[in-house]
Amino acid sequence: MSFRALGHAALDWLLPPVCAGCRAALALPRRAPSRFECSPALCPRCRGRVSWSSPAEVVPIDHALIARVRVGARYEGVVEEWLRRFKYPGAGPAGLSPAPAAAVETLLLHALAQLDDDPERDTPVADAVVPIPSPRRRIRERGFQPTALLARRAAAHLRLPVAWHALRARGARPSQTGLSRVARRRNAAGAFASGRSSLAGATLLLVDDVVTTGATLESAARALRGGGAERILAVCVARARLEDT
Repeated sequence: MSFRALGHAALDWLLPPVCAGCRAALALPRRAPSRFECSPALCPRCRGRVSWSSPAEVVPIDHALIARVRVGARYEGVVEEWLRRFKYPGAGPAGLSPAPAAAVETLLLHALAQLDDDPERDTPVADAVVPIPSPRRRIRERGFQPTALLARRAAAHLRLPVAWHALRARGARPSQTGLSRVARRRNAAGAFASGRSSLAGATLLLVDDVVTTGATLESAARALRGGGAERILAVCVARARLEDT
């Protein structure tokens, strides 16, 4: 057994893994997950409360802009609760809990597991990961950028770099929540610009928390393609319907 494996075994003995949803004890996996597999961060009961997505789920996206979109689960019930607690942790001890981030990470890994049609191939699925950027005002209000944390975790899982400067937000814009399909597309139009990174011929993986109509992803993809990117893929933690937002 390697020193790293010994270290993980010791950590599991000192701090046994618990469910990210309900904090119940988890059984240890018999082997480490592969590049496109989920680590078991949720107990069977919490997993049963999630409406998991599959590759067959149709996301309303312009495939001329984005070749493939994969999502983790339906934005409802416990998934909505975990995402809200992840994005708005609040003050006090409850805001320090790692549980919401761990639960959201499990949903993200489920989306990543559906991304590649051939998980046995050695070539990477993309050249780099790109988070959907938030306006600076919103980052200041929250104190962090949720999509940056998601992109970092996706990149680590896929062993890819994060192209932090590939995309930038063009000032503040109203939230998409509560807007109609047409209003969402109008609101998202021109919301992003390609950044300082060299994108010529690149395949990029966009990462966002929730997709509804796909307007935000499409706006980001247009900016990246304008910067020279050749192919765009996308993963999102959850998919919401218009009536859910």
